[in-house]
Amino acid sequence: MILPEKHIKNSESLLGIGFLILKFIKKKPLNIDDLWNKVEKNNENSKISFDNFILSIDFLFIINSLTMNSLGELK
Repeated sequence: MILPEKHIKNSESLLGIGFLILKFIKKKPLNIDDLWNKVEKNNENSKISFDNFILSIDFLFIINSLTMNSLGELK
């Protein structure tokens, strides 16, 4: 589930979703709602569940690739 496999596409793995998250917040910090809207709009072809989106954010926090500023935005 974290890494792509034979039956899990890269865009559906937590690593792939994490890449999208980092791509969007690289430009400017975003709150969870705005980030979810961008990820959901960008991947209309492959359905990303909100649960996997949150797990990807957790994964990025664990590996210290994501932080939160005082406004509650992810950067």
